[in-house]
Amino acid sequence: MSRVGRKPYGHFKSERDVIAIIVRKAQPRKGKKVLGPWQIARELNIEGHRTQTGKLWSGQIIKIILLRAAAGDFEAKDKKRRHKTGLESTDYLTKIQIEKCRQVCSARERVVFEILLCAGLRPSELCTLRVKDLGINSGKSQIDIKKSKRHKARVVDIDEILRAILEKHIEDTRGAAGKNEFVFLNTRGKPMGYQGLYYMVKQLFQKAGFPELKPYSLRHTFATLFLNSSGNLKQLKEQLGHEDYRTTGIYAKSLKTGITESLRLFRREVGCGASKDNTEQTLNASVNASNNKDL
Repeated sequence: MSRVGRKPYGHFKSERDVIAIIVRKAQPRKGKKVLGPWQIARELNIEGHRTQTGKLWSGQIIKIILLRAAAGDFEAKDKKRRHKTGLESTDYLTKIQIEKCRQVCSARERVVFEILLCAGLRPSELCTLRVKDLGINSGKSQIDIKKSKRHKARVVDIDEILRAILEKHIEDTRGAAGKNEFVFLNTRGKPMGYQGLYYMVKQLFQKAGFPELKPYSLRHTFATLFLNSSGNLKQLKEQLGHEDYRTTGIYAKSLKTGITESLRLFRREVGCGASKDNTEQTLNASVNASNNKDL
């Protein structure tokens, strides 16, 4: 009932409300026949309720829900959700782990790895990226997130190196793609889904020797290294698309500097996987351009 990486159905209150309706419909009603799973599914669909993936209910899914309810799977879910207060060692990558992953990346894996690591996107946001969402098409160093958590749009700034990686990816693999086509495709040439992305990144971590890590670990790594290098909580909150400072606060230390400088310092922390000479040339050119602008 749930895809890889998603919370099981019944984790959220809105889902538990639907479960309560299902259980109530399955109870004997005075003067009426007991509804079977398929009849309950039909009533739910008529009332406008949908499954976790937005599809119509079926009798088979109703059976599973009723079995889980009878086993008490949903009883402990009524406790108030708590905000995460800190990160564990398996929630983010160290600099050594980052370089190890880069060493075993294929060309396709490398682009996905870099954009998740150096832009801090949610894995689901990467899957929905279209060519028109990349600011590089209009000379901008940014990514426009149209489909995000809670349907909140935002702009994600990127640095010169990640911009170059995206430009090369589009040129090599999506050069003939229209503006409305997806940026990332699976091996069958269709838009990459969340499950395919999850499998790809997990395979990469296993090759690198870190099977305990997950795709979301790359987002945590971005946030951790960004704050360690810049300390700017407000900028990080905007980059990640958080609504509450408490969510961003698990990475927090201090506040300072501007977004361009923050990204430059972040890049020094994370590296670029290129040769040392090329990395230093790019960074020095960026610093000189910034100094000339200030003058």
